[in-house]
Amino acid sequence: MSTKNQFSNTDFSTNLYLNALNMEDKSAKVYDLSNGYNVIDLLATRNASARKVVGADGKFEKPIMGRSQVVQQVASTSVIGTQLKVNWVDPTFDLFRTTFTLTDGTAANNLGTVTSHAPGYVMLDPGPSITAWNTAIHFVAGSYALELFNSSVNRGSDGVESLYEYPEYVTNQTSICRDNVQLFRRDMSQTWVKYKGDFWYSAQDEIMIQRYARAMDFSALWNKYGTKTSSNGGVVNYSMGIKEAILDPVRGGVYLGLSNAMTQQQFEDWLGQIADRQTAENVEINLLMGRGALSLLQKFTQPYIQYGGNTNTFGGATVRGLDVRQYSVNGIHCNFIMLPVLNDREKFPAISTIPGLANYTRMSYTIIALDLNSYEAKDGGTLPSLEKCYFGEDEMIYYYTPGIIGSNAKGSDMFTTGNPFLAANSKDGVTFGIYSDICYDYIANRSGWLELVV
Repeated sequence: MSTKNQFSNTDFSTNLYLNALNMEDKSAKVYDLSNGYNVIDLLATRNASARKVVGADGKFEKPIMGRSQVVQQVASTSVIGTQLKVNWVDPTFDLFRTTFTLTDGTAANNLGTVTSHAPGYVMLDPGPSITAWNTAIHFVAGSYALELFNSSVNRGSDGVESLYEYPEYVTNQTSICRDNVQLFRRDMSQTWVKYKGDFWYSAQDEIMIQRYARAMDFSALWNKYGTKTSSNGGVVNYSMGIKEAILDPVRGGVYLGLSNAMTQQQFEDWLGQIADRQTAENVEINLLMGRGALSLLQKFTQPYIQYGGNTNTFGGATVRGLDVRQYSVNGIHCNFIMLPVLNDREKFPAISTIPGLANYTRMSYTIIALDLNSYEAKDGGTLPSLEKCYFGEDEMIYYYTPGIIGSNAKGSDMFTTGNPFLAANSKDGVTFGIYSDICYDYIANRSGWLELVV
């Protein structure tokens, strides 16, 4: 007896399909399009190991201090006799001390010495070069008065008022992040695609870890500090991410939001503000950026590149064609580091509305000046600027929960040994999971964030 479609007068290839005899050309190796994440974790742990914190619910605090500058903005002035009364924008400010000389911060460097003070104002004697106070040119409204030095009388001088300095605590907290994948016995079927020589089910736990790594980058950059009551039940911690740390008024750095295509002047001014916080002659800054930002920066540097190879006028051997990954200006040396998460068009598909910037997504025009150097501690030693912190005994936990599969023992052995193996549950599957209670804590004083806001 003939089988179905055994004989046919149709063309040969059609009958192969009718009888399901065709064999597709399917590769076993799978292309990885996840595009490489987890850069922030690498940078955070490159120079310092993750640190365990023990505060309740993962909360911890760090004391920080500034550079001991007493400064205040002028609201108004008036001449009283031979003295100048200077009123402050902050009516409660009262940190300037008698016999200390102030400058108005202008190019003329007008000086005045404090004779008395109270909340909201000081009285000043004129300093050298000032014969009489003029409210039109001395300590004018909007200028900033800065304490420079003490000016005591020549004979019979006395001690001065005490000024005490205290650190201020900044707070962060770890937050729990998890991911899981559950596999059942019937998931372990043969597949065309392979993973390390096995069927495709065997890849799912490692793919889950890669997905978790991407979530860690998102949290490190864009998480916001806070604690919320969840509709899922219980309280949820949120950690302070790098962007929020840079925006923070106490621990923060220099933020620049642009509604235009970044110009070279804007970029260099932003860099200068960051570099000035280090009070060093030569400053090195690491810039994490997207491809859109790099394209604009390379347009700035293009006029400087005149020759190929090592004999060009910009960067020497570090330059390959127009692929400039370094930039030096005004004693500031920048290292360009591509941050893949900023180029993720699937995660951040929005295009800027600024004319001429539609080639890349809005997010890809972001630049993060990330400070990886240490700060000096007041009592000696150094402290890291970027630190990975974790609560509990382990930084990260990778685990699996076996059901009736996933154990090292075989259930069939019970018939020969009389000893059934222990299963964690009765499901015919196994669950893989990853758990962490961490944060990336950042002291961002010497850092910056530049982005498009439209």
